[in-house]
Amino acid sequence: MYIVFDTETGGIGTDYSLLSAYFLAVDDNFKEISSLDLPVKPDDDVYRVCGRAMEVNKINLAEHDKIALPYKEAGTRLYNWLRGLTNDGADKSFIVGHNVGGDRDMICRHLLSRGSWEKFTSYRLRDTQASAVFLIDCGILPTDLSGSLSSLAEFFGVNVDQNQLHNARVDAETTLKVYMALRELVINLNNERLLQRYVV
Repeated sequence: MYIVFDTETGGIGTDYSLLSAYFLAVDDNFKEISSLDLPVKPDDDVYRVCGRAMEVNKINLAEHDKIALPYKEAGTRLYNWLRGLTNDGADKSFIVGHNVGGDRDMICRHLLSRGSWEKFTSYRLRDTQASAVFLIDCGILPTDLSGSLSSLAEFFGVNVDQNQLHNARVDAETTLKVYMALRELVINLNNERLLQRYVV
C-alpha cells in the first residue's frame, strides 16, 4: 500500500503554520483505498504565515479558520486513520510525495510525533522530485525540466489545471499520476534493454 500526501503551509520551514494536509491511500495497483482531507489550524489560534506563501496557496485565512481542525484534533484523526489502514502498524505503508521530506516534517512537527508517524509508515520515502532530478541527471528526462510538480505534470501529459496546483488534494492526486508515469518510464526502459540483450 502507498500513501500519497501533500501539505499546504504558511511558509517554508516547520516554524510556519501547517494549514492543510491531504492523504490518499492506494493499493499496489494504485487503486484508491481511502483518503483523508484535513484543513488544520494551530491549537492556540495564532497563525504563523508569510505573504508569499499565502499568495501561492491562495488560502483565505478567515474562511479557512471556520472549517479548520485544531492540530490536536487533526492529529488524533490522522493517527486513527493510519492505524486502521495499516492494521495498527503491522502492514506499514510506503509514502509518496513531491519533496516529501518537507511535508513529512510538517506533519511530525504539528500533528503526530515522528515515532507515531513511523509506526504506520516506512521511513524509505518515494519522492517524485528527487526521482525526476536523478533521471534528468542521467539524461533520461530532458534537462530543461525544472523538476517542479507542474513541469512534470505537463511533460507527462497529466491533466491538471495549473491554477489549481498548490492545493493539498490536487497536488497529492497529481503527484500520484506523476509517480506512476515515472515508474512506467523506468519499467519500459528496462524492458527495452532486456529485449535488446536477447535480440540476435
